[in-house]
Amino acid sequence: MPAIPCLSLVIGIMIQSDNRSIDLILPCYNPHEGWQELVVCQYKVLEQAWPQIQFHLCIVDDGSQYGFEKPVVDFLVTNIVHIKIIQLSKNHGKGYALREGIAVCSGDMQVYTDYDIPYTLTSMSKVISCLLRGADIVVPSRSKMYDRQLPIFRRCISRLVRWCNHYLFRLPYSDTQAGLKGLGRKGRTVFLNTHIDTYLCDWEFVLKASRISTLRIVTTDIELRKDVQLPNFTWSICWNEFVNCLLMLRYVVLNFLGSVCTVCSNVRTKG
Repeated sequence: MPAIPCLSLVIGIMIQSDNRSIDLILPCYNPHEGWQELVVCQYKVLEQAWPQIQFHLCIVDDGSQYGFEKPVVDFLVTNIVHIKIIQLSKNHGKGYALREGIAVCSGDMQVYTDYDIPYTLTSMSKVISCLLRGADIVVPSRSKMYDRQLPIFRRCISRLVRWCNHYLFRLPYSDTQAGLKGLGRKGRTVFLNTHIDTYLCDWEFVLKASRISTLRIVTTDIELRKDVQLPNFTWSICWNEFVNCLLMLRYVVLNFLGSVCTVCSNVRTKG
């Protein structure tokens, strides 16, 4: 289905929310020192921008070796009233951690992003605004400025994924890998039916959602905060993502063959 641009206002107090609730879900693995203070700061800024929304924070510790010591957890719990911290016993990957978090959250809508909440308040507000206006899924698109902030290797991978989205998968959304998504109740169901455990969970999610014609999927531009520095991918991560790319291609081929078989079966039946 075609992408629908979200043109709504981004100032929270100008949109009626009817006291709805939003779960902010942050998957986290081996966070840097002092991360908890950044999370509390960014979370409170979001709360102040949208006073009519009840936010709930859900942090999923994806088997971290450090960063979740007792003083860190105590700081988070003390400074954020509505918070859940899920601690997994071993590292599985972003997709797995997100499914664990989404499954236990019960808000009207969900927004997920990286643990340091790296996007600007305007970007976060755009996604929330789209959800409040009835979107089932918000698929943000990163700007050229964002692309220039990526390390060279990540930039190459990002461009390869965009090429595949456009030419192989025929998706109306060339950018599926932005680490910020918005989910309504229908979008939540689609995400919980994904299977990829790593970064390409976003790709699988958008691909599956795009095949459901009844979903209202919208897109909006987003920007990183100026102080954010993005790390490069390790070779092991790149290899895992390459394997997942092959699995995604397999999914597309099987889906196509299934459609062909259905058409042929219908032709035989009518004949």
